[in-house]
Amino acid sequence: MPDLNINGAGGFQMGYRCNCPLDERETLHDFVSNWTKIVGNHTIKWGATVELAWNLRLPSDNHRAGVHNFDPSVTSLGPGTGGLGLAAFLLGAPDEFQRFAQISTTQEDRQNRMFYFVQDTWRITPKLTLAYGLRWDTRIRLGWLVGIGAE
Repeated sequence: MPDLNINGAGGFQMGYRCNCPLDERETLHDFVSNWTKIVGNHTIKWGATVELAWNLRLPSDNHRAGVHNFDPSVTSLGPGTGGLGLAAFLLGAPDEFQRFAQISTTQEDRQNRMFYFVQDTWRITPKLTLAYGLRWDTRIRLGWLVGIGAE
C-alpha cells in the first residue's frame, strides 16, 4: 500500500511507511597461509592473506509503492484562499508523488584485498629478545614494527 499524506486542516496520514525491501548480500572469501621457520636463535614467520569481498546492496531511498502528498493548495482558488487536502484526495489529485525505482539490480561492489608479512624474533640472549617485521597492505602503505623485550 502506498503512503498517503493528506495535509492541511483535518489532514491525516495512512498507508505503509516502510522503505522496504532492503536487499543486501555480503560475501567474503579469505585465503590465509602462515609459515614459520626456526634457524638458530631466529624464529622467522611469513605469510599472506587474500580477501575477496563482494557487497550487493539495493537501497529503498523512497517508498517503492509511492508517496502521495495531497495539499490544500490543489483545491484553493488562489494563494492563501483556503482549500482542503482531503478534497484533493477525494478528487485523486496529489500535488506531489515520489517513488523509488531501481534500474539495475545486479550492481555489486567488489574489493580484492591482499596482506603480506614477514617477521623475525631474534633471541639475542636468554633474557633479551628483539622482534621486527614488515607488513604490506595493498589498501594502505608498507608498515614496519620493531619491538624489544627483556625477561
